[in-house]
Amino acid sequence: MRVTEPVIPKNDSAEKGALACLLDRASVYHVPLTEAHFFGPDHKLVFRAIRELSDARQPVSIMSVRALLESRGELEHAGGDPSRFFDHGSGGDDSLANLWPRLEDAKRSRGTVLHIREHLDDLTHLRLDPAQFADQLADLAAPAAASNGGDSAAEILARKEARVMSGEEIQKFPIGLAPLDRHIEGGFHRGEMGVFAGNTGDGKTALLTQAAAHSAEAGHKVRYYSLEMPDEDVFDRIACALRGVSKRDEQRFRYALCDLGRMPLHIHQQFSELGEIAAAIRAAVRAGDCDVAVVDYIQRVGIEADTRELAVATVARTLKTIAMREKIVVLTASQLNDNGQLRESRNIGMEGDFVFRIIEGGLRVDKCRRGPRDVTLPCHLLGAQSRFVPTARERP
Repeated sequence: MRVTEPVIPKNDSAEKGALACLLDRASVYHVPLTEAHFFGPDHKLVFRAIRELSDARQPVSIMSVRALLESRGELEHAGGDPSRFFDHGSGGDDSLANLWPRLEDAKRSRGTVLHIREHLDDLTHLRLDPAQFADQLADLAAPAAASNGGDSAAEILARKEARVMSGEEIQKFPIGLAPLDRHIEGGFHRGEMGVFAGNTGDGKTALLTQAAAHSAEAGHKVRYYSLEMPDEDVFDRIACALRGVSKRDEQRFRYALCDLGRMPLHIHQQFSELGEIAAAIRAAVRAGDCDVAVVDYIQRVGIEADTRELAVATVARTLKTIAMREKIVVLTASQLNDNGQLRESRNIGMEGDFVFRIIEGGLRVDKCRRGPRDVTLPCHLLGAQSRFVPTARERP
């Protein structure tokens, strides 16, 4: 017997009310609504943009949603400026007394598509501002949130024991710099974010290109998001790091380019906004085409925020969230300020699992989830080869 999806009746009032709420108060992004809850194609597009911004922990507003829709060429299909959702009227009893029993019914039903739509319709007939409306939506979402309570201790233990019994090892992603790889016990793990910090010209990009080259050579699928250099320049640098050659050695350099051309590496230069980068990474992961995402570098990522410090903090938090949720390795870089500290936001250090600061004599370990911190890993930059190598007293 064929099971069909429930038919969604058209209800502009309910849909506009829900979108107005979500545009006004992004804290309810976790409400278990999907595109399937909306009849209108224009409403589906707007909801998709809201959900994407919310998942990336970016500010959700009329302006940010409009900008995202414009960047995709979808604004006209989405009905134009999202501010129109605040123009719909509402009427009826201000009291929630008669609505609460029905909200309780919705909780017990665990929010099927038609049930949530029915109560959205009720909410749009009350004189509630978007914030109050958001509270009611969040209340409808509570059962679904409670049912998604994470894995129990027993489940986690069983998973770990199964991995041990099967002989499966945690996958590691070294970057090809022996002192660093040894210090973090063989390489980065999925779900982790590494940050390389330094002044202009210290070699932040060299560390990122070296990591990209080593990961791609190992067969890991690498996505490199360049916000500072054209893709061909990045490709050249990764090729130099891959084979330890200089572009002046034309023959060996050509061989390196050919080798790199056969590896699972994609370089993106068309993205500059946080939402675009986050969406691109998620899409690549969904396609099974991303194990390592490299973002060069944090301060170049565009995002609207009240202060630059808040913007940088949001970028760092979003990248870490992506690493965790998508189970990939995220590598990025940050500028230092005049005092040699992470520029503009201590949140970069808080969000990163590992922070390595380029200093004279090597890399200073400012943060390390595996191994000691406040130690120096002796190495130095070979600029022409776009990579770091151990110093004489270290062996690769």
